[in-house]
Amino acid sequence: MSNPKINLRGLSFLVADQNAYLCSLCNSILRGFGASRVIEAHDANSAIKALMSYKIDMLMCDAKLPPDGGLEFTRSIRWNRDCEFRTLPILIMTNDTRSTMIAKARDCGANMVIVKPMSPSSLYDRLAWVAFNPRSFIDSPNY
Repeated sequence: MSNPKINLRGLSFLVADQNAYLCSLCNSILRGFGASRVIEAHDANSAIKALMSYKIDMLMCDAKLPPDGGLEFTRSIRWNRDCEFRTLPILIMTNDTRSTMIAKARDCGANMVIVKPMSPSSLYDRLAWVAFNPRSFIDSPNY
C-alpha cells in the first residue's frame, strides 16, 4: 500500500497497554502525526473510564491488557448493544504474529492488528488502512 496522507488533527486516541514505555512511545508517534489528544490507560478498568469520559476516535489496545486481555476487552465493547462506543475503530497490538492470533483479534471485533514493537511507518500504514478502507459494522452472534 502506498502511503496515503491522513490527517490526525482533531482526533483523539486511547492507548491501552500495561507497558508505560509503549504507551509513551505510541503517544509520541501519534502526536508526531498530528493527533490532538492521546490518552493512556494501563488496564481495562482505566480504559473504560477514559472511553466514558472523553470522545475517543480510535482505541489501540494490547492483546494482553490486564486483567482479562485486550481481546476479551474488545469483545465486551463490541457485544454490548448498549455501549455508546461499540463501533469505535480498534487496533489490537501484539507481538504474536500467528494466524490464529490474527483470526482471534478479527473474531472479537478488532479492525486491525499491529505487531509490536511497531515503527512509526507501520503504525501510519495501519491507521491509513483503517481510515481509507472502513469496514461495515456487522452484528452477528457467531462471527
